[in-house]
Amino acid sequence: MNKKWTIIIILVVVASFGFMMYTMTSNSSEYADFATAKKKKKEVHIAGEWVMREKAEYDPVKNPNLFTFYLKDEKGETAKVIFKDSKPVGFEESQKVVVIGTWQGQVFEASKIMMKCPSKYNDGAKPNANS
Repeated sequence: MNKKWTIIIILVVVASFGFMMYTMTSNSSEYADFATAKKKKKEVHIAGEWVMREKAEYDPVKNPNLFTFYLKDEKGETAKVIFKDSKPVGFEESQKVVVIGTWQGQVFEASKIMMKCPSKYNDGAKPNANS
């Protein structure tokens, strides 16, 4: 193989690696709290606990694609979360919740909800109704 082809192959590999790094970092969202989410205009992850004393609303007959609940972030701020999809199976049993989305007006609009269920990680211990 001559020197010209070696240089072309190296440039293609470097360009591919650079493009891959750019797409991985530009599409990723960061972990934040509600205060930070209010300031940012991009998608963030917020970890917290479902505030059980506040009413979660889901009526599959009225609107199967609307689930709302309150989440307390890791810094103690509570906010209403709107999820425009069905309520995740096992939500009531979840101990920790991570919502991915953006702050919209007075609420956090989640595009995805991830849950940590105590039955999988804590020998079936139920979450306490503290929040």
